[in-house]
Amino acid sequence: MTIGICAAGEQKHTRVSKEPTETCTLPSADIEMLHAQIRRVVKELEYSDAVAEAFVKMVSRWKDVKGRPALIVLKKMLDGSKEACRRGEISKVQLAEIEEGIMVDLGLSIQKQIAYRTDYFDLANIIRNKTANCFGYSQLFYILGNSVRLSVWAMSVMPGHIANIVSLSDGTMTIVDLVRTSGFISERIITEGGSERNGSHWKFKDKSNLVRGNRTIHILDRNELVGEIHFCRGTVHYISGQGPEAIFYYDRAIELNPKCAKAYNNRGGAYLTLSERAKAISNFNQAIELDPDYASAYHNRANAYLDSGEYTKAALDYTNVIERDPEFAKAYFGRGYARLALGHYTQAISDYTKTIEFNPEFARAYYTRAIGYAYLTENEKAKKDMLQAVELDHTLKTDVERVSDELKLNLKLD
Repeated sequence: MTIGICAAGEQKHTRVSKEPTETCTLPSADIEMLHAQIRRVVKELEYSDAVAEAFVKMVSRWKDVKGRPALIVLKKMLDGSKEACRRGEISKVQLAEIEEGIMVDLGLSIQKQIAYRTDYFDLANIIRNKTANCFGYSQLFYILGNSVRLSVWAMSVMPGHIANIVSLSDGTMTIVDLVRTSGFISERIITEGGSERNGSHWKFKDKSNLVRGNRTIHILDRNELVGEIHFCRGTVHYISGQGPEAIFYYDRAIELNPKCAKAYNNRGGAYLTLSERAKAISNFNQAIELDPDYASAYHNRANAYLDSGEYTKAALDYTNVIERDPEFAKAYFGRGYARLALGHYTQAISDYTKTIEFNPEFARAYYTRAIGYAYLTENEKAKKDMLQAVELDHTLKTDVERVSDELKLNLKLD
């Protein structure tokens, strides 16, 4: 099956606002059934019982414009509409329009209660702070949408953005991106033509109202979604310098999704902070095997080789980075260091010059380029770079004085 975007005029988007004739008051047993479903979906994402309970308490307080429990009203409306469709009273197209309306109401409820912030993805923090990033929003819509009986998946949009995709009863699909303050529901996606599919990755041929205008998406299965949660937890610890804790979560992310190249890459980085270079390089190797164009993994492996004194391998990997991303400024600096250590002074100077083009305020690039010039006995250029380095970063003065003496530059500093 392939999916594509409806051409203009092919799909109506009439909002069906009429509610089923039944009362929207549910018996307490039905309310508890909904809450139990919410708890189940939360725990399927490997959150604790305590988080599941706190989540239910939070969303049970959400009200619609008439002051009624919002989720219960939506579930009652959807259940009644599905039953009407089953009895032949409404068509699948009409049911899909009702589902789309429920999606809008659910999205607005989430946006009303949970503010957008870039750094909250974990449900415990979302509950505590009432804020979420794109991944947090995606989890909220996934949990609540599936709990009221919509068919919702999380979806990764390349690069680095997560939203949702919903399958409707008439065979169409719709993308939901709650980071958008308005128009967060895409145009309908039909099930034939207009796209190319590679496993769970989809590339759309025609421009449409997709998430952030990006036309490539990856629908996450349950393991990939939970793996993404653990990956993000690992990254929080990694950034905080908590290597063992980061590795714990990356282990779980890889267990759930063995093809997650970024989890191997980051786990390698965590091992590198612990000076476990062999394990770090093994992880970078795996990341590169999974994604041969993964520039960051080549860069991290190059850093590991550099730390190990394997300068030829380091220089080769920095070159691999630059071939894949010519704007990766740190790769030029790293390659310059490796080439300097190998005695390839002219090439090292070229790399440091490129680094300075990217960042004219990078003091250490001037300092190391000066060493290259000194080895080529271009002493005036070396002295000029040394002085520039100290001017930009006074903490380099001691290093400059020492190296100046070693290289007999006779550099005088105030």
